[in-house]
Amino acid sequence: MALGNSMSIGKARGKGRAVLVKRKKQVDLAKHFHVISGSLITGGPACNVSNSAVTETYYHDATNATIGASGGCQVGTFVYTLKRDHEDFYLPDGIYKITQNGSDYYGIQMQDGRIKSGGLEACK
Repeated sequence: MALGNSMSIGKARGKGRAVLVKRKKQVDLAKHFHVISGSLITGGPACNVSNSAVTETYYHDATNATIGASGGCQVGTFVYTLKRDHEDFYLPDGIYKITQNGSDYYGIQMQDGRIKSGGLEACK
Protein backbone atom coordinates (compact mmCIF):
# COMPACT_ATOMS: atom_id res chain seq x y z
CA MET A 1 0.00 0.00 0.00
CA ALA A 2 1.35 3.44 -0.98
CA LEU A 3 1.81 6.27 1.47
CA GLY A 4 -0.32 9.41 1.08
CA ASN A 5 -3.67 9.61 -0.56
CA SER A 6 -4.43 8.92 -4.19
CA MET A 7 -5.62 12.50 -4.76
CA SER A 8 -2.08 13.87 -4.48
CA ILE A 9 -0.48 11.55 -7.00
CA GLY A 10 0.12 13.00 -10.46
CA LYS A 11 -1.94 16.12 -9.88
CA ALA A 12 -0.74 19.48 -11.24
CA ARG A 13 0.11 22.11 -8.62
CA GLY A 14 -0.30 25.26 -10.73
CA LYS A 15 -2.72 28.15 -10.34
CA GLY A 16 -6.39 27.42 -10.83
CA ARG A 17 -8.10 28.56 -14.01
CA ALA A 18 -10.09 31.26 -12.20
CA VAL A 19 -6.89 32.88 -10.89
CA LEU A 20 -5.29 32.85 -14.34
CA VAL A 21 -8.38 34.36 -16.01
CA LYS A 22 -8.58 37.11 -13.36
CA ARG A 23 -4.88 37.97 -13.82
CA LYS A 24 -5.19 38.04 -17.63
CA LYS A 25 -8.19 40.37 -17.40
CA GLN A 26 -6.24 42.76 -15.12
CA VAL A 27 -3.30 42.79 -17.55
CA ASP A 28 -5.54 43.28 -20.61
CA LEU A 29 -7.37 46.21 -18.98
CA ALA A 30 -4.02 47.83 -18.14
CA LYS A 31 -2.64 47.84 -21.70
CA HIS A 32 -3.38 51.57 -22.05
CA PHE A 33 -1.55 52.52 -18.80
CA HIS A 34 1.35 54.98 -19.00
CA VAL A 35 4.69 54.61 -17.20
CA ILE A 36 5.93 57.22 -14.72
CA SER A 37 8.87 57.24 -12.34
CA GLY A 38 8.43 58.21 -8.73
CA SER A 39 9.39 57.74 -5.11
CA LEU A 40 7.64 57.91 -1.75
CA ILE A 41 8.72 61.01 0.16
CA THR A 42 8.96 61.12 3.94
CA GLY A 43 9.68 64.13 6.10
CA GLY A 44 8.94 67.12 3.91
CA PRO A 45 7.58 68.52 0.66
CA ALA A 46 8.15 66.35 -2.40
CA CYS A 47 9.72 69.13 -4.44
CA ASN A 48 12.52 69.57 -1.87
CA VAL A 49 13.81 66.06 -2.59
CA SER A 50 16.58 65.54 -5.14
CA ASN A 51 15.46 64.42 -8.60
CA SER A 52 17.93 61.53 -8.38
CA ALA A 53 15.78 60.06 -5.58
CA VAL A 54 13.00 59.31 -8.12
CA THR A 55 13.75 55.66 -8.79
CA GLU A 56 10.57 53.52 -8.74
CA THR A 57 8.30 52.67 -11.68
CA TYR A 58 4.56 53.32 -11.40
CA TYR A 59 1.66 53.37 -13.88
CA HIS A 60 -1.31 55.70 -14.36
CA ASP A 61 -4.57 55.24 -16.24
CA ALA A 62 -5.02 58.72 -17.73
CA THR A 63 -5.88 59.16 -21.41
CA ASN A 64 -2.45 60.50 -22.36
CA ALA A 65 0.99 60.17 -20.77
CA THR A 66 1.62 63.83 -19.91
CA ILE A 67 1.44 64.80 -16.24
CA GLY A 68 -0.75 67.81 -15.42
CA ALA A 69 -2.01 68.31 -18.99
CA SER A 70 -5.59 67.98 -20.18
CA GLY A 71 -6.36 64.27 -20.44
CA GLY A 72 -3.11 63.41 -18.68
CA CYS A 73 -2.15 62.39 -15.17
CA GLN A 74 -3.91 64.89 -12.88
CA VAL A 75 -6.16 65.11 -9.80
CA GLY A 76 -8.39 62.01 -9.66
CA THR A 77 -6.10 59.82 -11.78
CA PHE A 78 -5.49 56.31 -10.46
CA VAL A 79 -1.82 55.35 -9.99
CA TYR A 80 -0.70 51.71 -9.71
CA THR A 81 2.41 49.91 -8.49
CA LEU A 82 2.09 47.22 -11.20
CA LYS A 83 0.65 47.35 -14.70
CA ARG A 84 -2.57 45.67 -13.58
CA ASP A 85 -6.01 47.24 -13.35
CA HIS A 86 -7.06 46.22 -9.83
CA GLU A 87 -7.36 47.97 -6.47
CA ASP A 88 -4.79 45.60 -4.94
CA PHE A 89 -2.15 47.47 -6.96
CA TYR A 90 -3.13 51.07 -6.09
CA LEU A 91 -0.21 53.23 -5.04
CA PRO A 92 -0.37 53.46 -1.22
CA ASP A 93 -1.43 56.72 0.43
CA GLY A 94 1.39 59.22 0.88
CA ILE A 95 3.37 61.97 -0.80
CA TYR A 96 5.39 61.13 -3.92
CA LYS A 97 7.67 62.90 -6.34
CA ILE A 98 7.04 61.76 -9.93
CA THR A 99 8.22 62.42 -13.48
CA GLN A 100 7.10 61.18 -16.87
CA ASN A 101 9.97 62.43 -19.00
CA GLY A 102 12.92 62.90 -16.61
CA SER A 103 12.90 66.69 -16.87
CA ASP A 104 9.52 67.83 -15.46
CA TYR A 105 8.92 66.79 -11.83
CA TYR A 106 5.76 66.94 -9.74
CA GLY A 107 4.78 66.37 -6.16
CA ILE A 108 1.59 64.34 -5.72
CA GLN A 109 -0.45 63.28 -2.73
CA MET A 110 -2.14 59.88 -3.02
CA GLN A 111 -5.33 58.89 -1.25
CA ASP A 112 -7.30 55.70 -1.95
CA GLY A 113 -5.34 55.02 -5.15
CA ARG A 114 -6.01 58.45 -6.69
CA ILE A 115 -4.18 61.74 -6.82
CA LYS A 116 -5.88 63.77 -4.11
CA SER A 117 -7.60 67.10 -4.83
CA GLY A 118 -4.99 69.82 -4.42
CA GLY A 119 -2.35 67.09 -4.44
CA LEU A 120 -0.59 67.79 -7.76
CA GLU A 121 2.20 70.39 -7.58
CA ALA A 122 4.76 71.23 -10.28
CA CYS A 123 8.32 71.33 -8.91
CA LYS A 124 10.49 74.24 -10.01
